Amino acid sequence: MSMYPSYRQLPNGCGLNTFLMLINPDKYTEFKSFLFNLYDEIEFITQTIRSYHKRLKEYKWAIALNYLLLKVLGENELSEFIHRKYSEEFENYKLIS
Repeated sequence: MSMYPSYRQLPNGCGLNTFLMLINPDKYTEFKSFLFNLYDEIEFITQTIRSYHKRLKEYKWAIALNYLLLKVLGENELSEFIHRKYSEEFENYKLIS
């Protein structure tokens, strides 16, 4: 048995899916609560996402993670926090544009 959970993924969402496997929201309730709460806050921007994607927990988590990761790329408090606390990881894994 794998030590990582298996989650369904959104189309072209293998990176988000891998991230979900690593943080394992089913096991770590603080991540689960955070992702559900974030999804509830941003659900209004998901109108173009198919309804069956919005019914499954891992899709909600992936949408929340996607939003969070995109926000990190901007100039804001979240970005500053990530740079301060996880600068090496951020530089190694940030999007190449």
